[in-house]
Amino acid sequence: MERKQAITYIAEWLNKNVAAVERGKFREIAESDFLSLLEENFARLAVRPSEFAAWQVAWESKELKFLAPEERYGNNRR
Repeated sequence: MERKQAITYIAEWLNKNVAAVERGKFREIAESDFLSLLEENFARLAVRPSEFAAWQVAWESKELKFLAPEERYGNNRR
């Protein structure tokens, strides 16, 4: 989903699912979360690594890369 599509989707979802008095604050939080979404913090939003990678490709037009298991988890995992 591209940025313009995401903005439209969020606005439509917001109007259907959030009370009018709470929309401004909700939108502020949602936009802040999207703008600050990084590899270091995406897990706090319960986003899987594969979902984040796919989102990042679409959002930032980056190349999709898959790390080897030892690079994802470190060498201490057995």
